[in-house]
Amino acid sequence: MKKIIMTIATLAAFTGTAGAAQISGTVHSVDRGTRVIVLDDGSTAAVPLYVAIPADLEAGSHVNALINDNRGDVTAVFSDTLLAR
Repeated sequence: MKKIIMTIATLAAFTGTAGAAQISGTVHSVDRGTRVIVLDDGSTAAVPLYVAIPADLEAGSHVNALINDNRGDVTAVFSDTLLAR
């Protein structure tokens, strides 16, 4: 029984991160109206309404965005300021 519980706990821990990817880089522009972040390398991240865009995010900032691999949705956005805390 203990072995089964440990297996379930291990699977649960990996399930949350198994479908996640990340993009990061320097922000070229942030359009808060359309909720699109453009990086210097040309890649973009469309941020859904239910995900907060850090207030301090601006051109020149460094950003990390977590993306759900299964759906391609951005699930979190972090800026340098938030990461430094």
